[in-house]
This record gives sequence, structure tokens and C-alpha cells, in this order.
Amino acid sequence: MVWILEDHERDALAAVSLDRFRRRVLGHVRRKVQLTPELSHEDYEKVAKMLFERVHGLLAAYETATYDSYVMMMLVYFGRGIDQVEGPDMQASLRNDRIGINTRVRVSYDLMKVFMREGY
Repeated sequence: MVWILEDHERDALAAVSLDRFRRRVLGHVRRKVQLTPELSHEDYEKVAKMLFERVHGLLAAYETATYDSYVMMMLVYFGRGIDQVEGPDMQASLRNDRIGINTRVRVSYDLMKVFMREGY
């Protein structure tokens, strides 16, 4: 007997899968990010979910985007801020399809670390 999923069942399974993935990414980022002043759990969740939606909006278009890329991109958003990440300079490099998405994210992450070390 063949089991055929209907569209609404596929959508529900995809939503559950995305929610599990989001929780895993947010938990990983929470362990890595050091915020001053420290955010309450509720405030962190609100900010992190909003940033995850932005990251997912960028990375979901790429089948090769990895878990690590999601984590690094979340850290870039926390480190540089929405205005910097969504500014023309960073978007030009993040959307340059001549280079693989995971490489673009890694470079953005590495640059963010340099900027933070140098105090920019």
C-alpha cells in the first residue's frame, strides 16, 4: 500500500522540520554569542527569531546552504547589525552567485571577527 501525502500534510511536516532546525540553530548561537548587556531569555528569543527569518530568507534559496552557514550568518547579524549586513556592500558579496553560498557566508563571518577585533 502506498501512502500519498497531501499538500497540507507536506506543509505541516515542513513547518515542523523548519521549527526543529530553527531551535537547533538558535540554541547553538545562544551558546556562542556574548551580548553586553545580557538579554533576558525572552528578549533573546524575539531578536533571534527575527534574525533567523532574515537569514533563512537569504539561505533557503540555496540547496547547498549548511547548518554551519546558518549559525555563522546569525552570528554575523548579531555582530554587525541589520543595517551593516543588509547594506549594499555586504549584500553585494553575499549575493555574488559566482562563489558558493557557504564560502560567501564564511568570508562574511571571518570579516566580522576581524572588524570586531579591530573595533570597527
